[in-house]
Amino acid sequence: MAFGGEACLIGPMRHARPMTEAERPALLEWLSRDPVVNVFPLGTLEEHGIGGIEEAHEFHGGPAGGPLRAALLVAHGGLWMPCGDPTELAAIATALPDVPLASAIGAPAAVGALWTARGGGRAPRLSRTQRLMRMTADHMGPWIAPQLRRAVEADLPALVTASALMQREDLGFDPRDRDAAGHERHCRERVNAGRSFVLYEGAHLAFKADVGPRSRFGVQIEGVYTAPGFRRQGVATRGLGQLCRLLLASLPRVTLHADAQNRAALDLYRKLGFATERDLQLLIAA
Repeated sequence: MAFGGEACLIGPMRHARPMTEAERPALLEWLSRDPVVNVFPLGTLEEHGIGGIEEAHEFHGGPAGGPLRAALLVAHGGLWMPCGDPTELAAIATALPDVPLASAIGAPAAVGALWTARGGGRAPRLSRTQRLMRMTADHMGPWIAPQLRRAVEADLPALVTASALMQREDLGFDPRDRDAAGHERHCRERVNAGRSFVLYEGAHLAFKADVGPRSRFGVQIEGVYTAPGFRRQGVATRGLGQLCRLLLASLPRVTLHADAQNRAALDLYRKLGFATERDLQLLIAA
């Protein structure tokens, strides 16, 4: 990603305030220089605006004056998504002592800068390499599953369980052990926003996936999970293939993150038509 340029002027960060709506065009121009990496922040910006303290997300930028060289999206649940110059990101992180850092994902140097600034010298709970993968309509495979649909309120109990089991498999902890009400609330918010998709086999939830905020630049797929009893039967291939088909009917690209050590997932995504863009670093604080 190329950084710098003369078009993006960011206001003072002395009080670690979120960026203002007046700075939105400059941030959009800067993020759109690398739309594959920044597809989630771009979707957040386009759907929800610049955010703020009273909202579910905030954008911060640096340096204090002059061209934008770093941007940080603080999203739901303390997820930090950095991009840009590591030195500037460290300065932003240091200026936000009261903003919790629960997890971060981005370029390894950027995530490392955040943790050096905020980690207090301790090791994170988890640090893994994630493959950023992308697909366009030109590379989409033929797989379909017409029974895939948007989740509704009645699906919520099954989705709460499936989402928790997915995190336990992927990250080593069950979010219900920490904040069961918060986990259910987050699942409900995705359902109400039309972001969760489900595929049933009989009465059983066989496959689920979520989509992040979308923009003219694309959308990120999240939370892909196949119930153990339905694995190695082509369910995920058909379900995810159908979801990509739905999204790519109106968007230029879809992206997702895959654990670099998860060979089965990587093979599935490549089969569907995803290509590796670059490696990112996922960090779970505690």
